[in-house]
Amino acid sequence: MRPVATLLPLLTLVACGPDPWSVPVPPTPGTLRLQLAADDGAELISATAVLDEIRMDHCEEVGSRTMVRALVSIETTAPYFVDGGWWCGLDAAFQDTFVLSALVDGVQVDAEVEVADLHIPIDPEMWVDGLPLILQIGPTGWLSDTISPTEATTIGPGDPEHAVLVELFEQQSALWIDADADGVLDEDELQSGPLATGPDRG
Repeated sequence: MRPVATLLPLLTLVACGPDPWSVPVPPTPGTLRLQLAADDGAELISATAVLDEIRMDHCEEVGSRTMVRALVSIETTAPYFVDGGWWCGLDAAFQDTFVLSALVDGVQVDAEVEVADLHIPIDPEMWVDGLPLILQIGPTGWLSDTISPTEATTIGPGDPEHAVLVELFEQQSALWIDADADGVLDEDELQSGPLATGPDRG
């Protein structure tokens, strides 16, 4: 009987501990589209940029990135897979400039806007597990609220409108959940509000 009495406490201890056969299930990657915010006062003709990479800050863990390095339409991009897990921040890094063409009040406006990085701080941290997300570039009305042209206009570095557009894009972008994963933020999704915003977005 002594061997049995000695083993019982050990068996009880093992039964109360974690299942030795359990395997942690990693989070499912999410998807992320980049998309210019709507502007009812402007008719967008084209909007392109060279998207270098998307970076995820995983809080206390090593960050991850999705390499793109391609010319994309930022009117709306294809969905890119992004690593799941805890997020404390998101960055979209670009090369060179945003090249934009639009009609504002029927007048042609062309712009080359030097944007290097769109940073979205996420506080409190957010758990991403298969979420379909949209990084909305700039606030609504970003162009028509910046310029009211009376003749064809080109905006470039050195112009006061250029500085305004850079600030709007880099400081007032926002991260949204695209609940139905259709690539469009509908009224219900907009009413839910963004998950996180750029540093200066109210």
